[in-house]
Amino acid sequence: MASAGFVTLDEAGRLLGVGSEQVRRYVARGLLPAMKFANAWVLPVAHVDAFGAGVPREGRPLSQRAAWECVISGQIDLDDPHRYIKRGDLSRWTGTPGVVTDLVARDDIVLSGVHAALVYGALLDPLPTEAQVYVGPLSPAISPSELLAGAGLALDPLGTVVVRSVGPESWDVLQTASIPFGEQRHNFGIPPSALCAPMPAVAVDLVLSPHPRERYVADQMTKSL
Repeated sequence: MASAGFVTLDEAGRLLGVGSEQVRRYVARGLLPAMKFANAWVLPVAHVDAFGAGVPREGRPLSQRAAWECVISGQIDLDDPHRYIKRGDLSRWTGTPGVVTDLVARDDIVLSGVHAALVYGALLDPLPTEAQVYVGPLSPAISPSELLAGAGLALDPLGTVVVRSVGPESWDVLQTASIPFGEQRHNFGIPPSALCAPMPAVAVDLVLSPHPRERYVADQMTKSL
């Protein structure tokens, strides 16, 4: 163990049954959070353990289009969540509670994770600096990364704001299948018109959480599909 609650790349690789270079690729793609500690990369062991429950099986992940076809239709396998990994390019960001509140209230994103789970009756409580969202192509003049940076967020390999950028065709499909946040008892500053990802997408986004309660909610969601 590199430090309390953390493991090195090599240790993470042994836990996941892959080489340290593969772990490094997971980190580079934002799939696992990591940080520099004493000149070496370390990873939170809770995230590694959760990620290990869904380490990719044999066979390639679905293309973005095919992944969204499965997700929108509800034909998902939470025992193999990495099959749908190409549904969006993942990046991690960090921001103050006020910045995150402003982000989840935007009308040009789609909410997922804990915030969206509230719409489907989950008893979860979003933390003020955590969020999972989807963003699509905005315009030729601005990229999703520029939008996030302009909103006050900063790229952070340990960031708790998880963003998945979706291509034009899939973005149209996702927006069409999403539902309004509506009038929730605790709305966290989110307008009723804010869009929430469809239930299968929220389940896939929650299943690799390091928090057991969120994984349990993901499992219950799939049972209602």
